[in-house]
Amino acid sequence: MCSNTKFDYNSGFWDIYEAQLKTPSGHYDVVDKPVDTDLALLIDYRRKISKKRLLSATEEQWVHLGVSREDRKRWIQELSKIWKGVREGDRLVFVLSASGGRFFFGRQFLGSIDDLTLARAFMDIWLSERTAYPKLRKQLIGE
Repeated sequence: MCSNTKFDYNSGFWDIYEAQLKTPSGHYDVVDKPVDTDLALLIDYRRKISKKRLLSATEEQWVHLGVSREDRKRWIQELSKIWKGVREGDRLVFVLSASGGRFFFGRQFLGSIDDLTLARAFMDIWLSERTAYPKLRKQLIGE
C-alpha cells in the first residue's frame, strides 16, 4: 500500500497522535462508494490514553457526525471487546475493506468488525466531509 500524507494531531500543548492513511494507489477515493480496495488508517500515539477515554472520544465523534444513540451504544460495546488502552509509541491500525474492518495493535491482530456500517462510521471520524477535523482530513486524503 502506498501512503498518503501523515498528520500530527495535538490538543493545546499536548501531542496526541500522528495519523496516516494508506491506500494501494496512494490516492483516496470517496468512502461512500463500495470499498473495492483496502484502506488503512495508522494512528501512532504520542501519549497514554485509557481504553475508556478512547471509547468516549470515539462516541463523541459519532455524536458530532450524527450517528444515532442506538448505533453508538451498540458499536461502542463492540469496540470495547476489541480495544485496549494505548501508551506513547503504540500504533493502532484499522483496515477498512468490502467485508468490514480489522484492528491491529502494531502487527498484533485485535479483532474484526463484520458490520460494514460500523467500519465505515469509524473511518468517517477522520474521512467524512463532516468530520470535526477538516484540516486533518484534507491532509490525510492529500488535498
